[in-house]
Amino acid sequence: MSGGFGPTRVMRRLDWAAPPPTVHREVLSALPAEPTSRPPLLFVHGAAHGAWCFAEHWLPAAAERGFPAYAVSLRGHGGSGGARRLGRTTMREYVHDVLQTIAELPSRPVRKVDKVRVLAERGSTTRGDRRLWLVQRVEKVDGVRHVHLRPL
Repeated sequence: MSGGFGPTRVMRRLDWAAPPPTVHREVLSALPAEPTSRPPLLFVHGAAHGAWCFAEHWLPAAAERGFPAYAVSLRGHGGSGGARRLGRTTMREYVHDVLQTIAELPSRPVRKVDKVRVLAERGSTTRGDRRLWLVQRVEKVDGVRHVHLRPL
C-alpha cells in the first residue's frame, strides 16, 4: 500500500501456524447502568495477581463513569486455566490471552497513551500526516467521537 499504511494485523504468522494452547480465561466485568458509546476499558494484571485485583474498586469506578470495564486473568492466574504449566508459560501466551480478550470485547478499546498517525481522508490522494501523535483523551459529543491529540 502506498504511504506505508496497511491493514491492522491482530494475528502474527507464528500465532496462525502454531497457536498457543487454548485455556479458559476468566474475564470479570462491570457495565454502566445506562447504555453508552464509550470505548471499553481492559485491565490486565501484573505478576502474582488476577482479575480479582480490579474487581473491588477499579471496575465499579469505571462503570460509574460510563465506561464498560473488563479485567482478564492471564493463564495460570486467578480463575483462568493453565495453572499446571504456569512455570512454562511464555510471554507469547500471555499476549495471546490479551489479544483474544480484546477481540471478544464489544468494541475496540482506545488507550489514553495510544500513539496514532493522522491519515488522509478515505479516497484522497494525499499522504496524510507522517508525525506520531499521543492520544490524550477520547470523548463523544453530539454522537461524534472526538480524539484529543498532542504531537510527540
